[in-house]
Amino acid sequence: MTDEQYDESPPKRRRRRDKETPWYRDPVIMIPLIGALIGAIVGAFQIYEKCCADKPAPVSVQYVVDTSRGMAGSISGRPKLEVVKATVLRRVADEEEVAHGLTLAPPCAVDSKPQRVDVDTGNLDDFKEALTGVSPKGRANLGRSILLAANDLLDQEQEGTERSVLILLVGGRDVCGGGAAALGDALDLLKENSVKLRFRFVGVKAPKSVKGYLKRLRTRAKSAGFHAQATFATSRAELIAAAEAPPTPTPTPTSG
Repeated sequence: MTDEQYDESPPKRRRRRDKETPWYRDPVIMIPLIGALIGAIVGAFQIYEKCCADKPAPVSVQYVVDTSRGMAGSISGRPKLEVVKATVLRRVADEEEVAHGLTLAPPCAVDSKPQRVDVDTGNLDDFKEALTGVSPKGRANLGRSILLAANDLLDQEQEGTERSVLILLVGGRDVCGGGAAALGDALDLLKENSVKLRFRFVGVKAPKSVKGYLKRLRTRAKSAGFHAQATFATSRAELIAAAEAPPTPTPTPTSG
């Protein structure tokens, strides 16, 4: 037998990166580096969202105000709409930790647009500007206003608001019609998105016909599973109490 021949030549080395190729063009270096950078950026955004990003107010309130001639009467010896304005402004000024929004019910015309203030904190000046010069006249489209306000509060809850309430302040009949139908559409939208909205339907020295209308709205909201109440304010003090925001949610204690 012949002895087995062995190759005594040194093992082949891996081909080194061409010295003329810059490091930033070498995929062996750049692919892991890019992956690490992407991971660092994603992690930084997650930390920012948890610790540093602005968080929504724990409570959001959307006022829908009737501006029709039904607000032309008086309550506690003063014009109803003026008392409503003062009450809303007082709430916005006092409840600094609450996000407030405003929808002034527009006329019944199809192309009419409501005057609005976006839901936010620290927007008292915006409320004052929106309410200045508003007087009770014509007919107001309450149904459309309810739907718009509900959409605003849906956005707030999706951003993290823990408790929200829609306060409808009505002085006269819903002569435009469509209020109950619009509320039904709003309830369907809110249920689909699991929004925990509270409704307050407030009659401002309202006639008997308005009381029945608000009770029907309350019944419809409660039947859909929402917290709802109808209040009939016959004095300024009762109106102030009805427009108060719900308490800020108490954090649930965690065991540690």
